[in-house]
Amino acid sequence: MPERVGIPPRALALLVDMTGVLLLAFLFGPWIGIRLGLDAVGGMGPGAGGMMAAATAGSALIGLLWFGTEGIWGATPGKRLLRLRIGTEAGERASLRTYLLRWALKNSPTLVGLLAVIVSLDLPRLGNLFSLASNLCGVVVVAGCCIAYGSDQQALHDILSGTAVYRAVTLPEAAEAEAES
Repeated sequence: MPERVGIPPRALALLVDMTGVLLLAFLFGPWIGIRLGLDAVGGMGPGAGGMMAAATAGSALIGLLWFGTEGIWGATPGKRLLRLRIGTEAGERASLRTYLLRWALKNSPTLVGLLAVIVSLDLPRLGNLFSLASNLCGVVVVAGCCIAYGSDQQALHDILSGTAVYRAVTLPEAAEAEAES
């Protein structure tokens, strides 16, 4: 079975990912938000808070798309750059369903927070409850990442989805691809 990757390489991949997202959000977030018409949400127009709403929404979309790659490919761009890959606990290639489950668990604070924003447009009190749930999800995810220091080197979202992070070259399909080229 391939050797699992611990926190330091995963943290470095996260740093690469966050740098990429922040750079793209700074450069394109406001433009994307305005192009999607998000500067007029809630009756705010440009100059009346609408630009900030557009920038925030555009930046959130960039982040969602960037980190969404992990749910499809089994690795974010940062993980791919550092040659890390998500696989099953047994060290095999995971299914798309497994990748998506892991992504949803790991990104649950963002997903619940997005739901909070949407709900609060019509039901502010319910939106506040979803916002609190988002914060609680964030605490659980951060605490769950800390358990990756254990001998299994799995964060809580890995345990719940039956996955682990490996060096890409040690996974079976990667080794076969290396041998073919």
